[in-house]
Amino acid sequence: MDTCEFQPCSLLIDLNEKRPALLKKIKEKYCDSDFSACARYMVSKALGPGHVSRYLFPGHVPEACKIIDEFNE
Repeated sequence: MDTCEFQPCSLLIDLNEKRPALLKKIKEKYCDSDFSACARYMVSKALGPGHVSRYLFPGHVPEACKIIDEFNE
């Protein structure tokens, strides 16, 4: 099974301390499975991990597209 090359990201580290149940769900859905559908992965892959907001959640794909588009303008 492939896993995200950007693991562990800052979101996972924060959730590990604060919301371990949510962390487990995110890891199952994105990190260890369909990571290419993760908004954080999209930004990291396109612009580098330093461009990912710590508040960007994996399901926030429209926000990820906006970040990438604005950077490329």
